[in-house]
This record gives sequence, structure tokens and C-alpha cells, in this order.
Amino acid sequence: MANETPRSSVLPQIIVAVVIALAVGGTSPWWWKELHRERNVPTTPVVTPSTPVAPSSNPVRPASTPESELPPPVVEIGGAIEVRCVLNPMVISPGGATELLIQATSSQNTPVSSANVKVDAGAGIFTSSGGITVVGTTAADGSFRTVWRSPAPAIQGYGFNVSVVKPGFDEGTNDCSVTVQ
Repeated sequence: MANETPRSSVLPQIIVAVVIALAVGGTSPWWWKELHRERNVPTTPVVTPSTPVAPSSNPVRPASTPESELPPPVVEIGGAIEVRCVLNPMVISPGGATELLIQATSSQNTPVSSANVKVDAGAGIFTSSGGITVVGTTAADGSFRTVWRSPAPAIQGYGFNVSVVKPGFDEGTNDCSVTVQ
């Protein structure tokens, strides 16, 4: 028995193989899934779009969902429309112009798009309508812009009555004014 070579253990070889696999970039050895596989779990075949499958042999069928179980369509949340009016510039000379920026937001502070806007002035003209009233629609960001020109001669200031309406929301209103010097 003195001439026999000692049997080498298999365990150090497995450890070396695992260390090499991890060092090279593998996250786990090939046999890891086999050791930790759940038992008695049915597997569902996965069909990718690039894999041609004949319609009659497709084992995967989409489940149909009754309409009563479908999620409701996305609807904007109603409530009061908050209207903000910003004039630029806030002070103009007789015959001068100012830009009105109307910003419509919901009570959750989200833009209200596609809302109907009406702005009334006591005098002067809105350049887009040619009159003392202008109507329009808010953009995707809830804004509406228009330009108003003061009459000449003019009084010290003019006010604007702004109203914003949209189905499903409560009407929003605001007043703003421009100073004429």
C-alpha cells in the first residue's frame, strides 16, 4: 500500500471551478439552477415574436378579460379650475400693448388642456380678435396667450375678466388689470 498514490478529493476541484467561473464574470455555475429548482412547478412555454409558430400548434393562448374587469379609461380629474393671469409688461403707455398669459390648472395643480378661455376688456382691442373680447383654447400645458392694445387716449388702467370652462370641471375665473401711464 505504500506504492499507491493518495486519491485526490473532488471538493477542491469543484471549489476551484466555482471561483474561476465567478472571477470570469459568471454569476453562478451552470449547475446552480439544478440544485435550487422548485419542485412540482409547472412551466409555461415562452413564445417570442421572432420564433415562428404555426397557429394550430401554439400552446399559449391569451386569456380574455371580460369588459367588466377592464380598468376604467383615464379621465381627467374635475373640480375647480384655478386661473392665473400674468401681464407682460404690467405698465404700458397709451396705445401700447401687453401680452396676457392665462394659466389654467386643476385643484391638483395639473394643467387643464383644451379648456375654453374667454377674456373681456372694457376698451382697447385684442390683436387676434380685433375686439374687446377674445376666445380661445388652452394648450397642453394649460396656457393661453393673447395680446391686448390700449386705446389712445387712455385712462389710468384697464381690467380684464377671464373665465375658463371645460366639461367635467367647475368654471374658473380671475380678474387682472394693466396700468396705463
